[in-house]
This record gives sequence, C-alpha cells and structure tokens, in this order.
Amino acid sequence: MKKRLLVMNGSRIVEIEQGDGKWQTEMVAKANGVKPGIYNISLASQADKAKEYTGIILHTDKSSVYQQIGKNSYVSHNRDDFAK
Repeated sequence: MKKRLLVMNGSRIVEIEQGDGKWQTEMVAKANGVKPGIYNISLASQADKAKEYTGIILHTDKSSVYQQIGKNSYVSHNRDDFAK
C-alpha cells in the first residue's frame, strides 16, 4: 500500500493509493510548518534505534511517526517508542 503526504495551501493531506491507481484521501489537517510539496512517505525506511535522526516530523498515525531526514529521504519510527 502506497502512502503519500501532500502539503499545499496550509494543509496536509494524507492519501493512500487504491488498487486501480487512484488515490483516496485518508486525512486532512493543518500543515503546521511543513513546507509545501509531495512527500512519498511509503518509501520511508524503518528507523534504527541505535542512531539519532535530525529532521522535521511530517506525519504521525496510530502506529508510526514519519520523519524527513534529507531531500526525498524518510524514516519511520514506531509510535510506541515515544513516551508521548
């Protein structure tokens, strides 16, 4: 399942690709400082707990926290790894 984050006009839109190549909106929220663009968060690699990552938090859901660590480079942290 592919997931992307669209940021435009002050809003964050999370979309999931359906089997027929169409995108379905999963969530809409305020951008909260995330720069406008298209972020393909389905390409996020699993974060290594032994490393420290620097970058903006793009999106959180029930199970993951997605962080941009470079241009077109993302990691996914397990949400349970955070106290809050």
